[in-house]
Amino acid sequence: MCEAEDAFVGAVLHMAVPTAKGALDLVHDDDLADLLNQRIVTVARVLVAEGVAPDPVAVFARARAHGVVTGVDATKALGMKLGDVYGSVPTPASWRYYGLAVIDEALRRRCIAMGTRVMQAAEGCPLDVLIDVLDAECRVVRRLHDRRLAAATPPRLKAVGA
Repeated sequence: MCEAEDAFVGAVLHMAVPTAKGALDLVHDDDLADLLNQRIVTVARVLVAEGVAPDPVAVFARARAHGVVTGVDATKALGMKLGDVYGSVPTPASWRYYGLAVIDEALRRRCIAMGTRVMQAAEGCPLDVLIDVLDAECRVVRRLHDRRLAAATPPRLKAVGA
């Protein structure tokens, strides 16, 4: 279900700081469906902000040191997840495509959530509240869609004069 998400997170764990910053700017934490992936990306953001490459050992050490995970089971799960996504990413250089797929899935989840909220409002709220809910939900979906479109637009090459 989360193949692109796992591939994106695994790719980030292979990156140097400048590339990781670009990747982490593309995908927001709430674009990720998997809670462990969210935690890994959150810790990677902190490391990158400090100029540290977000490799699996650095992420694991920071997560443990800052209490992002506690307890034997959670610590073991994080370690296993880090190893799995790091070792199974098909091509780390394809991170942008993986990131766009993550945003696509986030957009689908957001549309499903919007439908549920609008349906609930339609069943039990006054019409003015229903319209406000619909408007607010549509704005959230539109912002995510606009971010997806902007990210998918390839950068334009500039002509270099002699």
